[in-house]
Amino acid sequence: MLRKTLIALAGAAVLAASGSAIAQQKLILGTVQGPPTGFGIALLDHFIPRVEKYSQGKAYVEFDGPSAICVEHQCVEQMQQDLIQISTSSTENIGSFGRVFDVINLPYFFRDLEWADMILNEWLAEWLDQQSREQMNVGAPAVVPCGGFRQLANNVRRVARPADLKGIKIRVTKSPTAYELIKGWGGIAVPYDWAQLYQGMQAGVVNGFYIPDGWTVHVKLNEVAPYITETGGSYTGCGLWTSHEYQGKWDEEVSYAVNAAGNDLQQGMVFEIDRQWLKTATIELKKCCDVYYPTDEEMLEWFAGSLHAWVEAKGTYPTEIAERALKQQGMVEFVAVLKDAGAL
Repeated sequence: MLRKTLIALAGAAVLAASGSAIAQQKLILGTVQGPPTGFGIALLDHFIPRVEKYSQGKAYVEFDGPSAICVEHQCVEQMQQDLIQISTSSTENIGSFGRVFDVINLPYFFRDLEWADMILNEWLAEWLDQQSREQMNVGAPAVVPCGGFRQLANNVRRVARPADLKGIKIRVTKSPTAYELIKGWGGIAVPYDWAQLYQGMQAGVVNGFYIPDGWTVHVKLNEVAPYITETGGSYTGCGLWTSHEYQGKWDEEVSYAVNAAGNDLQQGMVFEIDRQWLKTATIELKKCCDVYYPTDEEMLEWFAGSLHAWVEAKGTYPTEIAERALKQQGMVEFVAVLKDAGAL
């Protein structure tokens, strides 16, 4: 791939250059990630040491996570002002800054987690990085899994089918696609900050949320949402972000090091850790909550309701990209349904 080739060429240039002694460049990483999340562990154990290694000691990463200085989209805002140099967020919360990542946020875009890994690693992550730099001024050295697929949780009642969501206020991220998905399912979509979600649930500002099970357990949201419905749907990707503008002003060695270390994460370091975290969370939820798995008939209703989000998102992403990914997974019938609905 082009990105891998450029990274390799830049690396060769860095190693061949005879650099003079300079002060280490500090790169502040603002993130909500940290153990036990797969991404958090990979950042600490793999990404940070590699930045120093690949930069030949010319840069080091100061890890601020789970961040005291910013949360999700706020970290991206601070990065764009160069208050911090690297950030992370979900691919939904980056929606505050542009809609490049809408395509992987679309419901049922990935057949399963294995297909998500394969397609992202083979070609889609590179395309997202390129488009994000051009359209959003956001570099994406890595786009990796962050807890599996999103699931519905609430504190009102068991939700077996979309009709059961009527009147329930579901917190959504900054992604317009997330808003339209909950709306299409019949719930009341309420954009609400991640950092306030627990208190918002207690106060009744929202009655539920749509996040991965791993995060539900990690931040103890199962204490305020005892009903979990395993609808799946939206993939939870997380991005490692840089400001494309400011990264262009870094020393060449430092810029190369961040991209190369991010590429290492992209090529598999997060995935197995993330799977284990998700497996543990699922076990914990079954101990404390009413975890419901919809029947095949009910799942057809969830699929049908999700088409609204696809139709509303049309025009925000190249349809050929979505069609390529779906067909690669053998989802030819789904492509036909989306075309009939006017989504492709």
